Amino acid sequence: MSEWREFMMEHYKKCKSRNPEYRLAQAMRDAREPYRALRARMFHVRKAVVHGTREKAKNAVGNMKQRLDDRADRIEAIAYGDVLHGMKDD
Repeated sequence: MSEWREFMMEHYKKCKSRNPEYRLAQAMRDAREPYRALRARMFHVRKAVVHGTREKAKNAVGNMKQRLDDRADRIEAIAYGDVLHGMKDD
C-alpha cells in the first residue's frame, strides 16, 4: 500500500503546485487510474523479462541454465504476487 501512497502523494504535490485549490481527496480519485496503468505496465514488462530469460535458458547448459531458470521463476513470482496484492487493495 505504501507504493500507492507514494504515487498518490507525488501526484498531489504536482497538482497542488499548479492549483492551490486542489484537495487531497481529489488527488486520490485522480491518481487511481494512472496507478492501475502503471501496475499493468509493470506486469507486462516483467512478463517480457521472464520470456527473454527463459529463451536464454533454453540455449544454456549446467549451472547457467539453473540460474536463469531460478531468475525467471523469481521474477514471475513477483509479477503474480503484485497482481494478487493489487486485487486485495481494489
